[in-house]
Amino acid sequence: MSYCLMTLVVLTLAGCQGVPVRSAAPVLTDLPISYEPFTRVHVEWKERLPQSYVYREVVGDYRRTRGQLDGFRREAYRFGLSLAGPGFCLFYDDPGETAIDQLRARICLPVHSGEDLPGPWAFDVLPRQTVVYAAVAGTHSQVPLSYSALFKYIAEHNWVPNGPIRELYLADPAVDTRIKSPLTEVQIPWASGR
Repeated sequence: MSYCLMTLVVLTLAGCQGVPVRSAAPVLTDLPISYEPFTRVHVEWKERLPQSYVYREVVGDYRRTRGQLDGFRREAYRFGLSLAGPGFCLFYDDPGETAIDQLRARICLPVHSGEDLPGPWAFDVLPRQTVVYAAVAGTHSQVPLSYSALFKYIAEHNWVPNGPIRELYLADPAVDTRIKSPLTEVQIPWASGR
């Protein structure tokens, strides 16, 4: 099977969720997938479109944050929330500079704008923004090892980070057992540093 066809098959399966998600768009990536140990990470930049989402604020160890997304998704489904794609987390602080018990994050589920939201949801819109990004395969605990390549790309272009890191969870074996390895798109917003 060719690389492109194999990637399309994997990503098509990635769009399937173990918890039913109504109106979710198919998941695709336009970059080669980077694998652990991330000695080569394929990085590019793009303009991210605005995205309406519901969220839950989380404070504490980022390693526990990612694990809460499945429960949030199940809760959303019980309330009848119609999702607009795969879930994601926003990470606001640098663990090298902020105490673990003070790290701020959001667990997020994309929704269609203008929809009446059932349940106890906090709502926000991820703004239109330019981001550097990479498609990363590997366990959620290993994904942050790819960050250095994205920050290097930003520095090489004389840009500066401009917002929280977004991990968009395209595929997860915990949600869909047909998937062998989690697939995450890491996005870091940037602005001109000149």
